[in-house]
Amino acid sequence: MMSSLHYGAWMQRFIPLVQFDLATSGVLPSNMEPPCYENVTAPKEAANKLRMAIARRFRLDFDEVLPVMGASQGLWLGYSALLRPGETVVVENPTYERLLRSAFSIGANVLRFDRLAHEGFTIDIDRILACVTPSTRVVTITNPHNPSGVQTSDGVLRMLAERLAERGTYLFVDEVYAPFFSPNGLPETARRLAPNVVATGSLTKAYGLGSKRVGWLLGPAGIIAPAASNFDTVCGAPPLSWTIASEASLAKIGALSAGVCDELAKKRTCVASWIENSPNLSWSNPQKGIFALVSAQSDDDLRPVIEVGAARHDVLVVPGIFFGVPNSFRLSWSIALPRLEEGLARLSAVLKDAGR
Repeated sequence: MMSSLHYGAWMQRFIPLVQFDLATSGVLPSNMEPPCYENVTAPKEAANKLRMAIARRFRLDFDEVLPVMGASQGLWLGYSALLRPGETVVVENPTYERLLRSAFSIGANVLRFDRLAHEGFTIDIDRILACVTPSTRVVTITNPHNPSGVQTSDGVLRMLAERLAERGTYLFVDEVYAPFFSPNGLPETARRLAPNVVATGSLTKAYGLGSKRVGWLLGPAGIIAPAASNFDTVCGAPPLSWTIASEASLAKIGALSAGVCDELAKKRTCVASWIENSPNLSWSNPQKGIFALVSAQSDDDLRPVIEVGAARHDVLVVPGIFFGVPNSFRLSWSIALPRLEEGLARLSAVLKDAGR
């Protein structure tokens, strides 16, 4: 049975109500030119061209790649190929809710390992391995971490993958935000670090192409093949228009990413200054990216405060309860800098009203 995504429903409810959106975690929409449909002979040919383009981009074999409609679909399809009902997936805490809900929809059991604030939300390999049992098929993480924005190095990921391989377990990495930490916004992939790594990503967050739903699932051929079969069962052949638009988008990511990281750095500086002048708050302090986890000194659930603040002050952040940290919120800096400054001022008023 499919498991509802509470976070997604909440966002759909509240985002339209505010002018100052500090909740959405992707860059502003891009006005990319429409793709050319000339010289397209068949949907199958177009699908194979897209698959080959993704494979070339990440220097992988054709059968290690599956184009998908966003990283969310890639996550579900990866789980569907990796997991059987009753098997176990180990998932980080705090985490993006979809990593849990997609596993539940497969009928898998979920165990959690902690990424702790006082450790900078870093990966503790021994803590993960302590959760791995004979029924554990997958360990799933986000990199950079959602909601803290903290990046895990390739060296740590490689070591974790090697230790998991000894136990017959896969490492599944959701790297949809990886472009924010890459030179010129052109990321590599954890898939290349070890044979037992599976990864999903997309163009939805870093390139302003959320509506295009351009994504991929990367993994061993023995995982990609059943995932592709499940894609066909659920969706049939992908729409020709989506396939062509996806290939065109992939070819333009260098141009689309130009200047994005520099602009985000200025916005992050603005947020850092705001945090410094908010004595009752602490944050995850990611060095790059588009969001951070901000925590209050009390242990109270901030969701009611945030919802009242949306109505009274026209500003929104994501309640930490959706990631498993009720006394926190995820703060994003996707909007234009002058509006970000105004949004932060309004957020201060929200917290002042609540005595935070």
